[in-house]
Amino acid sequence: MVAPSSSKKKQRKPVRIIQGVLMLLMVLVMITVLDGSNTGGSNTLISMGHWNWEPLVQKQSGQGWTMWNATAPLITEYTRYSTCRWTTFKATNGQTAQMCVHYGDAVSRAIINRGRWADCDVLTQQFQDTHPDKKHKVFMDVGANIGACVLQMLFTTDSPVIAFEPEPMNLFCLTNTILRLEPRYRDRFLLFPFALSDEEGSTQIQAQVGDMGNAFLGDVKAGQKDKENESEEEKYKRSVQVPVESLDNVITAVSEEGLSEDIALMKLHAQGHECKVLDGMPKLLPHIKAIHTEIYKTSLVLQGCSADDYMKKIGNVGFEIQHKEKLLLDEEQQGKSEVLALNKNMN
Repeated sequence: MVAPSSSKKKQRKPVRIIQGVLMLLMVLVMITVLDGSNTGGSNTLISMGHWNWEPLVQKQSGQGWTMWNATAPLITEYTRYSTCRWTTFKATNGQTAQMCVHYGDAVSRAIINRGRWADCDVLTQQFQDTHPDKKHKVFMDVGANIGACVLQMLFTTDSPVIAFEPEPMNLFCLTNTILRLEPRYRDRFLLFPFALSDEEGSTQIQAQVGDMGNAFLGDVKAGQKDKENESEEEKYKRSVQVPVESLDNVITAVSEEGLSEDIALMKLHAQGHECKVLDGMPKLLPHIKAIHTEIYKTSLVLQGCSADDYMKKIGNVGFEIQHKEKLLLDEEQQGKSEVLALNKNMN
């Protein structure tokens, strides 16, 4: 047996030294990154492009629902025979993606013809105005539909998006679309497949034929029957039972560990159910900078509220509606309007 030469032993020492130096450098880099994520004296759940959402989510499952795990499309007994109509979505910054849309639906037709749903365009500017550094704050989409506003915000901001949508056919389209996105977008997205209200439970949802965004909770057809020429069966798809949760029961802005993350902007489109959605989120409201919402008189009345009641409720929880003169004009012309309400207690 030949003993190793002294020259080979000497060659190994520099290699080990270099390996040790590289390991030390890696440790120093990790310490620097972790330390840098807490600069400015504030705790954050988002740093270096990675979102630690778990401390903010109080419930990942409930009565009849589970938070989407982004591994497969959401398919139920109501959508097992559904197929996607694929089209190209184009955000206001030019970013494009393949999008699963409905056949014969108003929002879907607009995206096919124009590349996007124009009502979502304003959200990017509102988000940036409420949070000027454009990073590290959350956009929340209540009533995400098939995801037009979700895509707009994922593509035009660096921030996480939390979406809520109860309608099974909309969920089928939305989840198919998200699965085709690059990980840098997919990893910033959370989806809760239920309706928001003021309590936990379940209820019916009915989507209007040709307008899947016009989906009402509860039995509202009787309230419209006398006002419409169409029969109930012609105007609405069949009722589907969906789970219901209050927002405070699922999301917290301040975790047990003391970490916090504000909601820079919430889009709240609940087809008249907005009053009950607000009632179910008193703990989270102080951490929301702005709410972009629809005030639709007919839908609010059908859900046991009214436009006046809703506006008063917004004011009572510390928000101020912007440009009320435009609100009144829109109501006169269309019976509904889109408004922005700012949190008076947040700078």
